Amino acid sequence: MEQSAASREDVDAFVLKLQRKGRNTLGLFIAISGFSKPAVRAHSERAEGVVMMDGTDLMGVLDGRITLPELLDAKRRHLSETGNPLYLLRDILSP
Repeated sequence: MEQSAASREDVDAFVLKLQRKGRNTLGLFIAISGFSKPAVRAHSERAEGVVMMDGTDLMGVLDGRITLPELLDAKRRHLSETGNPLYLLRDILSP
């Protein structure tokens, strides 16, 4: 288990695996320590079908602040609308 934020290279390798799957495949990349800015920037607005989830998101689900289906739906919708694969729980839950 890595303790630093997921790098661009980490996400690149994951996206490459996704590209070998079906066209409508959506991948969930979970990085407990979050994602580096270059990783998010490199995979924004590219329609690659990857959603990013960090440790805060996971804790929100485990703490009962949001259900996993609700979280994933919000993240998928955000990806579709903005092209940004990272949508943080604090932004999802803020009015």
